[in-house]
Amino acid sequence: MTLTVDQLLASRPFVREVVLKDRDGSVNVRPLPAGEALTFHNALKAAGEDSKALVVLQLVAYLSNADGSALVNAEQAAQLVDVLSQRDIAAILSAGAQVNRIDDKAVEDAAKN
Repeated sequence: MTLTVDQLLASRPFVREVVLKDRDGSVNVRPLPAGEALTFHNALKAAGEDSKALVVLQLVAYLSNADGSALVNAEQAAQLVDVLSQRDIAAILSAGAQVNRIDDKAVEDAAKN
């Protein structure tokens, strides 16, 4: 089926549910639209090797509401880094990277360049 421009522009949210093992519930992660992905990549480069900043950037980019809209801002994501377990943060970042087809090496390389 060939899509029209209107169909391409229509919002079609896709989110993946991630169960948090150390919390009683789950969160959603989302694939980034291309424009946001470019901004995300540039932000990773700007963060350099600041581990907390890299995690915060990924939480902001990946965490979403059920409709695919962003769930948290940078301040909220920084608070999450201070309260969520390492296992739950790793689950979120791993799922976010999977839905965006990004591996750990790509995040490291972006931060170094």
